[in-house]
Amino acid sequence: MVDTWSPYLDAPRLTVPTSVFGAEDDPVVPLNGLGNWDGDADRFLGLHLYRGGHFYLRANLRPLVRQIIASALAAARARD
Repeated sequence: MVDTWSPYLDAPRLTVPTSVFGAEDDPVVPLNGLGNWDGDADRFLGLHLYRGGHFYLRANLRPLVRQIIASALAAARARD
């Protein structure tokens, strides 16, 4: 999980399956920053938003883990 990463100018696109997770009300990582990932990844699996702020993990742990597993399974199926 990387909360502040951004590609450098002319960076190569990510070729690995990429899912993005974030919070609706995060003051540190705004929604417009999260939404840009689809333009940086060839295999963008989606943006998954949860209620809360920067520490949304605490209140959303189970649904977040379920989505991480689902994303990993989707990436594995696409690979086969």
